[in-house]
Amino acid sequence: VVEVNGKNIKFPDIKEIDGDMVEGVSSSENISIINGNYQKTTTRSYAFTPTHSLTIPSYKVVVNNKVYNTHLRVLIFTEIHRKI
Repeated sequence: VVEVNGKNIKFPDIKEIDGDMVEGVSSSENISIINGNYQKTTTRSYAFTPTHSLTIPSYKVVVNNKVYNTHLRVLIFTEIHRKI
């Protein structure tokens, strides 16, 4: 999930993450105007099923003509089956 505040937002076109295909992308926007102050928050979610521990590469997001980079790490743990 990438969440950004700003009016002019350009998200990266992500088709795969560390070799795992992106299965779906969704977006939502929230606009609030309080006492004349305008704020727009845009959230973009990328769905994928990682098959291994991975480092998500840095992606560029442009907000109001300024470039920002993302940094995340995801760890995958295998399920432990217990006998009761």
